[in-house]
Amino acid sequence: MPYPIASLPYPFRRRLRQLLSSTELLSLQIASGNLENSKHLLPVQTYRSVPQLCIGNLDDDTVELKWFQNDQFYDHNGSNLLNSPALFLDSLNESNMSDWVFHYVWLANISSLEVANCTITEQFLTKLSCKQLKPTTFSIQSWSEKQFLDDGTKFSYIFTTFPLLETCYFQYSLVPGWVKHMVEYGKTNLKRVYITENDFHKLFSFKAVELYQFVKAQNDGFQLHMWYNRVESVASVESKVLPLFEQYFEPTNCSTFSVQLLLLHENIDPITHDFALRS
Repeated sequence: MPYPIASLPYPFRRRLRQLLSSTELLSLQIASGNLENSKHLLPVQTYRSVPQLCIGNLDDDTVELKWFQNDQFYDHNGSNLLNSPALFLDSLNESNMSDWVFHYVWLANISSLEVANCTITEQFLTKLSCKQLKPTTFSIQSWSEKQFLDDGTKFSYIFTTFPLLETCYFQYSLVPGWVKHMVEYGKTNLKRVYITENDFHKLFSFKAVELYQFVKAQNDGFQLHMWYNRVESVASVESKVLPLFEQYFEPTNCSTFSVQLLLLHENIDPITHDFALRS
């Protein structure tokens, strides 16, 4: 049902366009349907579609917006609205979430969200969710010394924030107890989770039954990929972690595995262990 712009007081209708950001105006124009009876919202807000957007924090705490196309980055200029399926956030914190630059991005169409070097707290995620982001793919790359979710927020809050996620990539961004957090959260919309970690105690900070409960609660066909890339001794690692899997999972050569454990080291070939839930 179209939004009844014509029912608003006349003085407010006249000023409404001036009070809205580019994204707010576009949203209202779409909600209003036929603009013949909403001429105060004209002209129509246009936007440019690009393959990827990047919002980053510079050294002087200035937030900039760039867009990427044909292997080249371009600065955003003027008041043009940008539309893209992919958004990359670099070195942001929760205070940056209120920056005006977000008003130049049509966030409702973002399906892939990538985050790097950001201080991710509950407030950071909450402010992201308020922007009506609904990604199905999410990637976190934590290369900085700032601890991921450094305020003690549960790992599962990511899925509270973005419940439509189907595929996730976590690179060096786990917190201890992450599996327990997911068990407490319950079923997600996930199809694939890819984890790369070099901290043994973070990656394997779970009990055997917790891993079973987490995987069992997901949709049919769910796969968890766990890649540990700081293997000093393969035999030592296997003796510690394989018992965590073997109680509730069984080795499999089938491509429809439930959990894949990949052991990586620069001096050895990757060693793969695939597991399926026991019947």
